[in-house]
Amino acid sequence: KKDVPVDNPKEYDKNSLQQKINLKQNSFQTKKTDYTNTDYWLKNNPKKEEVDTTELESKRQNYLDAVKELKNKQEIARGKQCPTCGSEVQKADPELEKQCAERIQKGNEWIATINKQIDEGKSVVKHNNYYDAQTNNLNSLKNDLTSLKQELDSLKEKFELSDKINEIVSYNSEVDLKNRELQNLY
Repeated sequence: KKDVPVDNPKEYDKNSLQQKINLKQNSFQTKKTDYTNTDYWLKNNPKKEEVDTTELESKRQNYLDAVKELKNKQEIARGKQCPTCGSEVQKADPELEKQCAERIQKGNEWIATINKQIDEGKSVVKHNNYYDAQTNNLNSLKNDLTSLKQELDSLKEKFELSDKINEIVSYNSEVDLKNRELQNLY
C-alpha cells in the first residue's frame, strides 16, 4: 500500500476542482474588468480643487435681502389708493419704480450667477467624494484579486495533484481488495 500525500483525498476530485477553478476564474475576470475600468476612470477624472461656498452663500443671502427690500420700495413707489373711496393715499413715483425694477433685475442676475457658482462648488465636492469612493473600491478590488489569485493557484495545484492522488487511492483500493481476497482464502 502507498501513502496518500494529503489528509483528505476527496478534496482532490478532478470534476469538483475544475468547477471551483472555473468559478474562481470567472470571478477573477469580472473583478479584473472592474479594476481596469475603475483604474481608467480614476486616471481620467482626477480630483478637483474644492471651493469654499460659505462666502458665496452669505453673498447670495445679502442679494436676496436687497432684492426683497427693493421689491418693497417698488411697491411703495407704485402709490396706494384708499380701499373705500379710491382716492390716492400715497402718490406714485414712476421714476423710482423703474429704478427699483432695474435694480431688482440686476440683483436677480447676480443671484443666478452666485447660485451657479455654488452649484459648481457642490458638484466638485460630489465628484471628489465619488473619486475617494472609487479609490477605496480600487484598493478593495486589488485585495480581492490577490486573494482570488492565491485561491486559484491553490486549486490548480490540487488539480495537478489529483491524478497522482487518484492513482494512489485506486492502487490502495486494489491492494485492499486483493488482501481481502487472500484473507478469504485462509
